Amino acid sequence: PGKILSYRQFDSKSRYGDIREYVVKFDDGDVGSTEDYNVFPLEDYLLGQWHKGGEEWKWNGVKNVTDGRSSDEWAKVVGWYVANIDGKKQKFSTLAGALRAYDASVIKKKGNQTKESDLNLPQEYQVATPKKRERDVNVATPSPLPLLSSNSYDDNDDDDDDDDDASRFSDIGIEQRMTKRIKVERDDKIHLPPQLEGDQNDDQFWSARDAIIEFTEDAFKKKSIFHLNSFVDAKVKQNEGFGPFVEQGIATPCFHDVPEDVAPMIADMTQKELREAMLQHVDWERFYDSRASSAGQVAMWLKRCIPGSFIVMRHEYERCHYCPKWLKERSDASDNSEYIGPVYIIGVVTRKIKPYSDEEAYVHTQMRYFKGIPHLCLVDWKRIGYKRDLKDETQKYINRICQPTVVNICNDFEKVYTDGATAQSLRQDLWDNSSPFELVVEV
Repeated sequence: PGKILSYRQFDSKSRYGDIREYVVKFDDGDVGSTEDYNVFPLEDYLLGQWHKGGEEWKWNGVKNVTDGRSSDEWAKVVGWYVANIDGKKQKFSTLAGALRAYDASVIKKKGNQTKESDLNLPQEYQVATPKKRERDVNVATPSPLPLLSSNSYDDNDDDDDDDDDASRFSDIGIEQRMTKRIKVERDDKIHLPPQLEGDQNDDQFWSARDAIIEFTEDAFKKKSIFHLNSFVDAKVKQNEGFGPFVEQGIATPCFHDVPEDVAPMIADMTQKELREAMLQHVDWERFYDSRASSAGQVAMWLKRCIPGSFIVMRHEYERCHYCPKWLKERSDASDNSEYIGPVYIIGVVTRKIKPYSDEEAYVHTQMRYFKGIPHLCLVDWKRIGYKRDLKDETQKYINRICQPTVVNICNDFEKVYTDGATAQSLRQDLWDNSSPFELVVEV
């Protein structure tokens, strides 16, 4: 055991995030350095020492998952933990976190009928009356153990600076590896100033006042999902919109502006009425050959896509001229890079931008790419996954919805799609095979 004194961070050149090299003061007095795959929370280390009959301990409902094909030693050696909670797989960066989450789900389900043998950490709960070889657990009186950091410590240690540094970095070192940190050259995400963050002229349709914006698995399985293909040219395999949309935190099907005299009536119109109003406008007649389809997509977007709705976008073109740098990783010490896709990304709408409003004008001034495009929503992009990891039936479903530009997907919960997929199974697969990510400005 030892105490972390400091660390350095390096690009791992893999999808699992940066590597950390820690400087450690060991309990025997020696000071040395080691990579992050040798650093564990003390609690996880102690739990990992539990053995039975010389064999590795089998935990209830929890297993360790590693990636043996990765060049990242953390992914190959340490990995992460998957807990089976109510029949669903959930990922955790620490063993202790996975065990406690599983135990909590068992207790919630079984209540006072929970037995010690049902739990991984029964010692964290006070035990009631003995019952032969097993005892009931009193779920009303939990007595959790303190969460230990990944360094040993001395309560009487006078070196306050070292303690602060160790506690700040040691607990989060492995946790951060579960969130993919995508490096970008600058922060282009658009944020509204305080004077524009409030309700939009008390207009209930455009206001986010009553919206409940949740980025959770449960919300993803229930709320509207829109698949977006803006600025995609499938014939020449180019996707101009993917990178700018993610980096700026926006989404739009684009097309032509809603006529200015129609915009004030959007809130009171039905989707069909809005579509017909746009089709009657001269600008739409001149602008599109397939204007009926285009107007229908814009009307659907404006009426159905609300704060709390989810957006899914894809990038599938290895030789795309507009492929963002963060979809490529260096394959060796040179500048050579390899496309890591095809990928899909999941975001949640946080704001609908009212056409011809002050906030739309402000957003346009802040946009680095596509200045002036209409029908904007602000989006928090939060999860990314590899298309190849999806089930065959999910991939086939996604391939079929590559057109039109925007479509409300997985919205018929009674329908059984081709190859046996359902709205629920598609949503679950998209969520389970994606991981959290964040954009980080490269320094």
